[in-house]
Amino acid sequence: MIQNDSFIHSFIHSVKQIPILRLGLFLSFWSGIAIPSWGQLNCTRTKDGLCTRLEALYNSAKVTALQKTSVKKLSDAKQMLSDDELTKILDYLNPLSQIVKFQFLDDWAFNTPATQVGANVDKLTLPKVQAWELFLNTANLDANYRREESSLKNLAAIRNHPTAKLELSTFLGGDAGIQTILQKNSYAPCDGCDKSVKHDWLNPMADYIADVGYFAANYRTIATAPVLFNGKSRTQAGATDVVNQLKNDNNNTVEGAAFILRVLRAEKITNIKAFELNLESFSTDANFRKADLCFEKEGVLKIVDGKSYLPASFKIDFKKTGKKHAQFLDYFRNINNIDQLEFWFDSKKMPGKSADYFYALFQELMTNAPMFPNDLSDTGVSWFDVIWNNIPLRNNLFPVNNTEALRKQAINEFVSMISKSNSRLLSFIKVK
Repeated sequence: MIQNDSFIHSFIHSVKQIPILRLGLFLSFWSGIAIPSWGQLNCTRTKDGLCTRLEALYNSAKVTALQKTSVKKLSDAKQMLSDDELTKILDYLNPLSQIVKFQFLDDWAFNTPATQVGANVDKLTLPKVQAWELFLNTANLDANYRREESSLKNLAAIRNHPTAKLELSTFLGGDAGIQTILQKNSYAPCDGCDKSVKHDWLNPMADYIADVGYFAANYRTIATAPVLFNGKSRTQAGATDVVNQLKNDNNNTVEGAAFILRVLRAEKITNIKAFELNLESFSTDANFRKADLCFEKEGVLKIVDGKSYLPASFKIDFKKTGKKHAQFLDYFRNINNIDQLEFWFDSKKMPGKSADYFYALFQELMTNAPMFPNDLSDTGVSWFDVIWNNIPLRNNLFPVNNTEALRKQAINEFVSMISKSNSRLLSFIKVK
């Protein structure tokens, strides 16, 4: 028998001046003797004492009418929410503060939209309640996240992984680390959220949590072992560095890492060799010298750069005077084959934009189109020069016009490849 339930004591205090109710509560709560229901709960659960606890809670003077609807949902959801599971939930909530328990009842009163926990009481489990509490205790977080059943389900799955619970917790930094990850992605949308203050290009919070869980479950063992890329040993920061990006104070850093996680789960990419792979670089900023990841596909070792950009930023950053131009050129200094490079462009940040849109952007950047589409811009000249000075890549892209004597013909071929969306030169552009 539960002897210290604050809900019960609150009710006892509220009726202590009414002897017959005091006697009835005593008999039903402590001895389990059935007495007529004094409220409208009409509990039909069969586990000893469970209906008594629910009735006492339902009739407590401190429970609001809204909270009573949650109590009734808990009582009525017996088809899926078993007596044993509900008892575990009540026992877990019992020692928590009254504020937390009343907040629990408030949140489970929400019925709309249909994804809210209040509309899915039959799916309630103790791990979901524990996930809800973690949300509740995370500072500066939209309350709507914890009211979404799928968010609780996915967070509970991380915290109760069937085979690697401790490993996932350690990798993410325990509950405190998970809370930071949730907190730093506060612009993630959800069904009950105010869409005007969220970023619609981000995965909804529930899906984001699933992305984090998938990443932790599948890639956490990728540490800092060097990777041999094109005959040279390259160091890497490993998967832990990606988690650190999810905890970063810079929102652009968080959203860039979230984009990578979204693609990894959506495409179930395997054979990943590195995260944050260091490259030889002529860039002055060390942060630009890293590929987001390196993976092997069909015998080809590929490096990936994730581009979660708005169109205006892309045009500014990639031209010769832009802050990402040097980084862009570094990739072409490091690959021996165009098939070794993939730029992942975020389709959700540029909705409705296909690969053809990005081909056109490169054509605009690299030539003087639309007026002089056959003339390279300064940006295009610098790109060609880097490719030309990388002998293996030159031979890969210009197998015929690959000598100094044929440089002019190679430039013409380069311009022609830029103008064709299906050319090998632009095959590194991937829209995700």
